[in-house]
Amino acid sequence: MLIGWALLLVAATQSAWAVDTSSPTVSITAPAAGSSPIILRSVTGASSDVGDGVQRVEVSIRRLSDNLYWAGAEPWGSSQAWNSATGTVNWSYTAPFWDTESGYEIATRAYDVAGNVSPLAVSAFTFTGWKLQNVTQAAAALQPVAVGAARGDATSRVYAGGADGRAYELTHAGGWTRS
Repeated sequence: MLIGWALLLVAATQSAWAVDTSSPTVSITAPAAGSSPIILRSVTGASSDVGDGVQRVEVSIRRLSDNLYWAGAEPWGSSQAWNSATGTVNWSYTAPFWDTESGYEIATRAYDVAGNVSPLAVSAFTFTGWKLQNVTQAAAALQPVAVGAARGDATSRVYAGGADGRAYELTHAGGWTRS
């Protein structure tokens, strides 16, 4: 009887283990490397993993003119900052206000559930923005989208570059304002 229980115990404790040693992959779809966008509201991309799946994606944004990094809020800092993207398979990160005519480098990395890290995906681009000399005059000439129109809300947004070289978002919700 002792031999029967021993065989049963050995059979019950044996199991197969698989160790996930493969790194996930990550890519940037917007902005494309070498592009010169005039509007860029978010950085987007995709990631995948053949093991347990992607757990999170992080984004680092470096302004090339002064080698400063975006840490999620002003001011830009000298240390590389990694910001959490929204989503994993298809991910996005809300962009900062870009300086007009400035170059940027976006780097992304993905982590899988097992803790493996992807190789970096990198995209360098130049934000050109719209070149308006007087943002206030331009805003006065624009007409907002009516309430209930195709957008379904009373707020219209226009993105423009000011004479100071910075990009601005013009919003209209009862009157034009620059943010």
